[in-house]
Amino acid sequence: MWHAVKVIRAQEGWIGFYKGLGTSLLGVTHVAVQFPLYEQLKAVLNDDPTHQLASSRILVASAVSKMFASSVTYPHEVIRTRLQNQSTHPPKYRGIVHAVGLIYREEGVSAFYRGLSTNLIRTVPASMMTLLTYELLIRML
Repeated sequence: MWHAVKVIRAQEGWIGFYKGLGTSLLGVTHVAVQFPLYEQLKAVLNDDPTHQLASSRILVASAVSKMFASSVTYPHEVIRTRLQNQSTHPPKYRGIVHAVGLIYREEGVSAFYRGLSTNLIRTVPASMMTLLTYELLIRML
């Protein structure tokens, strides 16, 4: 770790530690999409408001909300990764707006979704288990 810190500091200066920060902050949009949708889906799937929602329906609401939020906000992941992984001097991308334009011109819209399916395979089951666990713990407490 210390070697990496020294190399980044020497090659890029202190600003190198903040590469991709803007796009990482844009990542909160994912949560802003997922959780309201999750709550809406729970309400829609609850056909009897006097009873607690079945675990299977919690899992469905979680999976659908995660897939939708990931699909809508995934381009920020691509941009963040590209900005953070630059190692050439001068850097290929000068910022978020420049990266978006250059990626679009050179690779097209599909480039913003490269890796989405792998991301969904990794994150949807984790989200399902996390939200189910949360809901069940809330019931017990």
